[in-house]
Amino acid sequence: MKKLLLILVVLGFLTAGVAYWISASSNGGENGYSYEGVKYDSLSEVVSATGIVIPKEVAVVFCKVPGTVEEIYGKVGQRVEKGQPLFKVGSEMVKHKLAKAKAGREKAKDYQDAAKTGWGRMKEVVNKGYGSE
Repeated sequence: MKKLLLILVVLGFLTAGVAYWISASSNGGENGYSYEGVKYDSLSEVVSATGIVIPKEVAVVFCKVPGTVEEIYGKVGQRVEKGQPLFKVGSEMVKHKLAKAKAGREKAKDYQDAAKTGWGRMKEVVNKGYGSE
């Protein structure tokens, strides 16, 4: 019984060793794949691979004024420097807001003039003794 167990254990180790040797020597060549070690280099080289690329840093770019993007000067993944323009925003919305603000200012000025005129008339009426304070 012990001899049979010893023979089975030796055959198991032998089979595992042969399987490892076959898989290591073929390097997956029969499936059309080849394996390379990891290389560290710049990203200027073209690599053909499948999967998801996760960047180390992500920058959120936004505009301080609302509008429609008319021109784009950069590309996705392009390295940019501080102060470099990335896109041009249309100024139609800004012009519309400016015109609206100017109209609001004129309306407020008209209200102020009307209030001054009304205050002057009331003061005149009170001074003549026709009204009460």
